[in-house]
Amino acid sequence: MKRYLFFAVMAVLGFLLSWGWTFLPDGGFEKPAWGTEVVRWRSIDAVALPTLSHPSWGMGSVEEIEIAQNARSNHQAAINRGRQLYDAGDFQAAVEAWQAIADAESGIGRSIALSNLSLCWQKLGRWEEAAAAVEESALLLRSLDAGENSERSRVLAQTLEIQGELEYETGRFDVALDRWQEAMVLYEAMGDLSAGLRSQLDSIRALQALGLYRRAERVLTEVAAMLPDFPDSELKARGYQHLSYVLRLLGKFGELPDGLAGNCRQVSTDLTDLPDSAIEAGLWSLRVSRHLPDAETLHQAQFGLANIARAIYQTQKDLDDATLAETAAETALACYQQAATSTVEATQLRANLNLLSLSIDLAERGRERSDVRVSKAVRDRLFTQIDRTSSLVREIDALPPGRTTIYARLDLAQSLMKVDRLPESEALLVAAANQSQTLGDPRVQSYSLGYLGQLYERRQEWDKAQQHTET
Repeated sequence: MKRYLFFAVMAVLGFLLSWGWTFLPDGGFEKPAWGTEVVRWRSIDAVALPTLSHPSWGMGSVEEIEIAQNARSNHQAAINRGRQLYDAGDFQAAVEAWQAIADAESGIGRSIALSNLSLCWQKLGRWEEAAAAVEESALLLRSLDAGENSERSRVLAQTLEIQGELEYETGRFDVALDRWQEAMVLYEAMGDLSAGLRSQLDSIRALQALGLYRRAERVLTEVAAMLPDFPDSELKARGYQHLSYVLRLLGKFGELPDGLAGNCRQVSTDLTDLPDSAIEAGLWSLRVSRHLPDAETLHQAQFGLANIARAIYQTQKDLDDATLAETAAETALACYQQAATSTVEATQLRANLNLLSLSIDLAERGRERSDVRVSKAVRDRLFTQIDRTSSLVREIDALPPGRTTIYARLDLAQSLMKVDRLPESEALLVAAANQSQTLGDPRVQSYSLGYLGQLYERRQEWDKAQQHTET
């Protein structure tokens, strides 16, 4: 019965999405700031290359068998080397390794190698090469006889997931949505609930990027009703993170539990099976993540809770509820600091960028209120964060070109603009504008040029300001 309900929900998602393009977004629009997204980390094992099969086993001479064994051993060694190079971050060498495997393979084996090659190109920000590799992989798979070949269907679904990620990262959210929907249908046909849920959550990412938050909420609410029946996993935690993200954007924050600022690892409050607030969904993600061996899932749950607490701070600050605003700010800072202990560099960077921007906001608030106590406390924290600016720039420069890097530059540039570090802010914005032009994403380019225009207005360089705001 649960399996039927799960796939029924996926069918509902497909129906909603198929009608989504004829209506204006019903949930408003928020700039998809890089520091708030739910991120999915993909490994090279997203598509696993099978071992070679040898139909002549047991039929040839001893010498023939030894040759076949050596070929099999060399083949597996090449695969292991490709994975190791990818995991070590040596993506250029990984490209060469997976290209060699692709050249030596045919059929499904070649397709899998090409899909993994695309992942490597994506890490290098080489979007054209990444697209060419994964498109060839998909075309090759579609040309094969489907028949009863479940392996072909599974590899095609995984390849479509990689294609969707590529389209998403280059700003083609509608195309990404199509790819992830197709993958979802394939997983449905195979009866793979976990993989189907993964593709469904990716589809909801695309909905969020398109600003269709209320539709994403409707589908996520249905999915959340089934999440308690799934075993604790990264996928389950991610489902709650997505629900929390959408509820936050819709203003359904919920109440901060006592003690979260002091311990952003422990859930000390009772939770309902169907979360109806961002906080409760975020706490579910935290609870699930605590039992997983990979600490990165926990750090992402902490990061999500920090973003909710920050949203509560912003709301209560505007309502002039000083006590609740201060509690929310302390909670956000504590959870960002916990998230910043991640061993994943991108998560560290996201958390530190948000720590900097929140510290600046708190310092401005302290000055406005002439609150000496608050002002001194946040000033010390702000100086610490600003001292790390050069390090943050280096970390951003180390990221591959793409939307992720552009939004990181924009976030840091905005913070530096607020503390009158205009030359550094300008350099970041110019780099972001150039990258967005190369990427071919007009929306990201519009943000970059708009912020540049604001900077030139601050410096009273009116001609430059007009040039960038009218572009």
